[in-house]
Amino acid sequence: MQIVVVSSPGLGGQPHWSHEVAGAFARLAVARGATVRWLAGLHAGQPIPPGEAGLQVVAHQDRKVYPAGAVNPSQLDAQLELALTECLRLEPLSAVVHFGLGAQGTPNVLWLADRMGSKTFACVRGVELVCHRGDLLDRDKVICTEWSSADRCRWCCSDAAKPKPSSDDMLNRVDLFIAGLATAAGIFVSEADEVDYVTSLGVSAKGIEVGATAEQILDSVIASAN
Repeated sequence: MQIVVVSSPGLGGQPHWSHEVAGAFARLAVARGATVRWLAGLHAGQPIPPGEAGLQVVAHQDRKVYPAGAVNPSQLDAQLELALTECLRLEPLSAVVHFGLGAQGTPNVLWLADRMGSKTFACVRGVELVCHRGDLLDRDKVICTEWSSADRCRWCCSDAAKPKPSSDDMLNRVDLFIAGLATAAGIFVSEADEVDYVTSLGVSAKGIEVGATAEQILDSVIASAN
């Protein structure tokens, strides 16, 4: 079985949580006989995850650290999208698992993979999907309860840094997440209270599973292939 794993760069600083979970998943998949290619979105200076027999790691380390207002640039990663496309041309019908959708980097992994005939899966943190800042704390450090308001999100991300986003930038960001998640055979969150964040985007709760362990996700990927 061929699996393509994608992890997300996050905001910068410490390595994003998706790398640890993606690594655990990739190693378990190899141990169960799969061949895995891991596309890792990294910031400069962050360590490249090690490969092993059956696991090829393709690292993208030129990721910039963007201010909160740079919503559109933070969602761009043409290099990773090209690498994904090349993987799926070489190994058609590979399963594709995106860890950390919403934590910057390309939002198009699931949509592209689906268009190329692959089954897709997503492991997400609900807060990262609904909040561009990734923590549901607004620019005044107050807990946010209005994440569905594009105008409020625009205000929240319009701090002293430039450029300043528009409301459409915030709406487009979420629309791309929805387009990808609509293709997913499985969406995994770590805690039950994250489900409401995901469904608030208009995504059906039917395909969401709570747990998000490497074993759980791999079992779902294998079952979908049978």
